[in-house]
Amino acid sequence: MAHSPIRRLPALLVMSAAAATISAAPALASEGPAGPPPPGGAPLPAALSPVNFAPMPAGPGHRSRPKIRRAKLTPRRLRRGRHARLRLVLSAPGRVRIILRGRRGRRAALTIATSSTRLTVRLPARSHGRALPAGRYRVTITVIDAQGSRSRPVRRSLVIRRRTR
Repeated sequence: MAHSPIRRLPALLVMSAAAATISAAPALASEGPAGPPPPGGAPLPAALSPVNFAPMPAGPGHRSRPKIRRAKLTPRRLRRGRHARLRLVLSAPGRVRIILRGRRGRRAALTIATSSTRLTVRLPARSHGRALPAGRYRVTITVIDAQGSRSRPVRRSLVIRRRTR
């Protein structure tokens, strides 16, 4: 019983590719003239000399992630119902994501688009219509640039005291 040519086609392709690979001669390096001969011996044959590759230049798509260069929270301790200010210095403009977390989870989140590298943000004093309760809070800041790269998060602490009468 003869096999049809369609069934033998994959086997023929594999065998012809293997034969072409085996019969191919090793490629020689084409970097130009070899360097000076090593001291105390004969130079290596061209097929055995080391190949030098020049470093690839960084293209437009190869960028480093944005950085938060400075994040200062003033004042760090404040009375209930008051606002704190956050001053930021960024390496590149983009969207700034600020999350305020307390003991009972996330209290507030802000996303601010900025076209400059310096920014001052007034943090909220209220959450869900009420003043933030007294306690310790963690402010987490992240920057996302135009390419979508995120910075490492920067954390600052904030303490809200009870009102004194």
